[in-house]
Amino acid sequence: MNRSKKKFKLLCIDTSYNLDEIVKRKSLHVITYRDLQGFFEKVWTLHPVVSLTNPNFLDDYKGNFKITKINERHTFIEGSASAFRIFKYFPPLNFFLSQILLFFYILKLIRQENISAIKSGGALYTGL
Repeated sequence: MNRSKKKFKLLCIDTSYNLDEIVKRKSLHVITYRDLQGFFEKVWTLHPVVSLTNPNFLDDYKGNFKITKINERHTFIEGSASAFRIFKYFPPLNFFLSQILLFFYILKLIRQENISAIKSGGALYTGL
């Protein structure tokens, strides 16, 4: 009997550190260990509001989020709290619209990639 092994995929939502901080601290293993030695075929790590902790983030890219492929199994997604320059003088509205845009991107990702598990780094914003 030929049984195919089910491939699990993980989305991890975490606001601890942005990718620049992780690389500077030489802690990339914290991200790459999330696949549990191959249990998860692919892992996406999402930091939904990098621009709040990294003021230079908006200078590095244009758009609502930045996607960095770490290796074939791991991808890091960094979201912005102020993606729309037109609303820079209305931070609450900018934050709300940026997060809505990111939410729909993540929803599309979950459906397209058939993500089987979502892990949150906390019970407050990321747990929502």
